[in-house]
Amino acid sequence: MWSDAIPGTEDSVSKSILRLFGPHVLERYTPRATVGDGNCCFRAVSLALYNTEEHHVYVRLLAACEMIQHPQFYDVSAPTSLLKDDRIASPRVAEAVSSVTVQGSYVDMIHIFAISSALDMTIQSYTPPTNVCGLEGSPYTRVVTGRAVRRAKAPAMTLMWTATTVPSKGQAFRPNHIVLLAERTGASQVIGVDDSTATTVATPLVLTSVRVRKTTTTRV
Repeated sequence: MWSDAIPGTEDSVSKSILRLFGPHVLERYTPRATVGDGNCCFRAVSLALYNTEEHHVYVRLLAACEMIQHPQFYDVSAPTSLLKDDRIASPRVAEAVSSVTVQGSYVDMIHIFAISSALDMTIQSYTPPTNVCGLEGSPYTRVVTGRAVRRAKAPAMTLMWTATTVPSKGQAFRPNHIVLLAERTGASQVIGVDDSTATTVATPLVLTSVRVRKTTTTRV
């Protein structure tokens, strides 16, 4: 099977979520399981970079050093903030820095910007499109470009905001987990992620702004 050539194992819950909200994504991508111990984001990055989750502490350390050395870029109230999106509720910089220094602590979108900065690479953040939660499109689907990272760089990996259980019919989809969304071996055609996006590993995701009526808070 083609997924056998990709690091890790397929996450059955995330696969079921994609079948509900974005089945076409599975034609090209496979969600790869990460341990849900509060380190899932860093585990997913480690899996993408090193073919193993084991280096998640190292990835967290790099992100922590980045935020400690350059706090002005992670203070969402500052004009230098990398995250300029009032649709996303983010913690104060002191809280965000404190969180990234503790294993098993939560992750916000601002931490993915820190990972991007520390690794000097763009990262595709992806949330399955659904109107169940009252959003026309998620602000968590975006190309994350960190401090001093060239915007022309194609995303080095795709991180999927997912959940540890499949929502039942009519239940809101509330992400509380992150996995690596790995490309299927040999895939070549560009697929649409939702009505406003299209993605390929070779080229950056093109995003169109989507107006969202309420602020979104997502922590995993």
